[in-house]
Amino acid sequence: EIFDGSSKVNDLIAEIAAASKEQADGVSQINEAVDQMNKVTQENAANSEESCATAAQMKADVDRLAEQAAQFRISQEQSSAPAPVDRSQPEQPPSAANAPRSGGGRSRSQSKPTGRDFLPLDDDMEDF
Repeated sequence: EIFDGSSKVNDLIAEIAAASKEQADGVSQINEAVDQMNKVTQENAANSEESCATAAQMKADVDRLAEQAAQFRISQEQSSAPAPVDRSQPEQPPSAANAPRSGGGRSRSQSKPTGRDFLPLDDDMEDF
């Protein structure tokens, strides 16, 4: 009986050791998965920071370009304020109702803009 009891104890200890090894392997796999999730989380955080910095730089570039473009917009009164640009509606060709009725020529307000429309000529400059 003692020998049988000793064999049963040895079998139980072997089963416990096998279960402990399986449990250790499972914990190791869980640790590897957590490490991978940490790496991915850190990469996502770095990508988010980079995207934020890029967006801030793009906003600064857009603001700078808008300021530069505003220097080229001159209203009909030759004021220094930038002319508003309405981009909510696509440009439509002039309708027949807006076309000139006499002489067939276009008025200055309907003609294509030239350099004169944007820069005033000095009195002593000649036309080319």
